[in-house]
Amino acid sequence: MIPLQFFLLSAIPSLTPTALSEPATPVVAPNWSASLAAATQASYSLTPFDYSYIDVSYLVVDDGSAYGDHRGFGVRGSFDVTDNIRLLASFGDTQSGEDKLRDYSLGFGMHGSYNRWLDMIGNFEWTRREFRGAREGRHKGWIAGVGMRLLPVDAFELDATLLFQNSVEEEVGGQVEGLWHFSDYIGLRLAGLVLGDETRYAAGLRFSL
Repeated sequence: MIPLQFFLLSAIPSLTPTALSEPATPVVAPNWSASLAAATQASYSLTPFDYSYIDVSYLVVDDGSAYGDHRGFGVRGSFDVTDNIRLLASFGDTQSGEDKLRDYSLGFGMHGSYNRWLDMIGNFEWTRREFRGAREGRHKGWIAGVGMRLLPVDAFELDATLLFQNSVEEEVGGQVEGLWHFSDYIGLRLAGLVLGDETRYAAGLRFSL
């Protein structure tokens, strides 16, 4: 009987005097704020899209005037400030004969991941257009957009944005662009925009930062 008693006492340590004398482990309340912050941070880290980049493009701009297509180049930058806020800036210089256009914009954007292949975006930018040569003057205003970035396959991206502009007139339009990432740092970009009487086309490269 002694070996059996020894076996039972060994198998049930909670009945031993040592175990009974130990203090109970305190119950720690969960830190819900830390858990929420971690979950929010995780949702942003799932995005496959890059939001710090520079686009260098060849531009064709038809502003609806009698001067026809203006051709030139443009540069646009996007720079992450926080997990879901970025700075935006652009410059364009195009010309048709003696008529020259210079476009500037500065603003900010917001984005959030819907799932692993879709992000929702929103932009707001102050704009300025200068006319030189055949026309002299300038227009000031702002442009806002809401849209999405879609990744149907790993290396190819599609973006669609609904645009609202307030400058000389209030206008509504849209932009569609495609981006093929042929490396982690460089992609080929094609874009088309219609806004009121104006159409713009861009073809160039995106350099990820």
